[in-house]
Amino acid sequence: GIGAGGTARLRHGIVTRGLHLASPCAFQVVLAFVGRHTHQPLLIVLGLAPVNGRKGGEEGILGQILGGVGLMHKLQANGIRLAIATGRSPMTVPLWDFPGVQFDVLVTFNGAYCYDKNRVLFASPIPTEDIRTLRRNAAALGRPMCLATESRLAANGADADLADYCAIAKIPVPIAEDFDALAAGKVYQIMIGGRAEEYGRLMQDVHGAKIAAWWDRAMDIIPTAGGKGTGIAHVLAAYGIDKADAMAFGDGNNDLEMFGAVGTGVAMANGSDALKAAATDICGACAEDGIHHYCVEHGLIEA
Repeated sequence: GIGAGGTARLRHGIVTRGLHLASPCAFQVVLAFVGRHTHQPLLIVLGLAPVNGRKGGEEGILGQILGGVGLMHKLQANGIRLAIATGRSPMTVPLWDFPGVQFDVLVTFNGAYCYDKNRVLFASPIPTEDIRTLRRNAAALGRPMCLATESRLAANGADADLADYCAIAKIPVPIAEDFDALAAGKVYQIMIGGRAEEYGRLMQDVHGAKIAAWWDRAMDIIPTAGGKGTGIAHVLAAYGIDKADAMAFGDGNNDLEMFGAVGTGVAMANGSDALKAAATDICGACAEDGIHHYCVEHGLIEA
C-alpha cells in the first residue's frame, strides 16, 4: 500500500510526473516512484519545462506542488521519497532549499548526470571529439553554443534564438572567456539555437551525442548514453525499484523517453498530442490541479 492505511489503488508502485520550464537551465520532468514490493514508498521525481514554447509549467505544476495544494508535502508525509528530473544543470536547480522539502535524487542534464546527497548515481559526459565536431558544425551554421559542465554554464557567443532560450530560464547568455578550456573538459549538455532543418548539418559526423528538443527554436545536445529515460533507469537500478513499479507524469515530447522507462505513463491534459498518444493514462491539466486530483483519486494522498 501507499501512504497511511495502505489506501493506494495504484497498480504500479512508482509515480513519475512531468513539469515544464526551460531547457537551458530548466526543470523538465516529474517522476514519482513508490515501492510496491517494500514497506515504504521509495521515490518521486519532479520536473518542469515549457509546453509548446509557453512558460506554463512554473505557474502550473510547480505551483501545484509548492503552492496551495502542498502536494509534495502530502506525498512526503506518506513516506514517499522525492526527486527532480530536469534539463537544468546541478548548479541551477534549487536543490534542497524548497521550503520543507528535501529532494532525495536529482536527474539533471536530461538524465546525463544523476545523483543523490551521498553519491553520483550516473554520469555520462559528451565525448570530447564530438564537442570539437559540434563546434565546427555550429560555426559553419553561424550558431553560438552554450556548454554546461557540472558547475558552470559557458557560451562562445549569442544569437537571438540562444538568448531567448536562456531567457526562458531567466538567465542571460553566459559568455565566457575560458570557453575553450571548458570545452576540453567534462561537458554534459550543449544548448544551441536552431531549427529542425539545421539538425542534420549540426549533427554531421557526431557519434556520441544526440538532440533533445522541446522548442522549435533551440535544442539541447546530450550524450547518446544520456536521456531522461536512461537516467531514470539508473536511478531505479540504484534504489532497487522495478520498472513495473514506476509511473511517470509528463506533458511534452521530451517526456516520451521517460514514459518508456517506467511501467505507467500519465500525460497531462495540456500535454502534447504525441505524448498523450503514448500515455497509459491522462490526468487533468496543470491549470486544473490535474496531478493533485490524480494522486487523490489513486490513493497516493488524502483529499
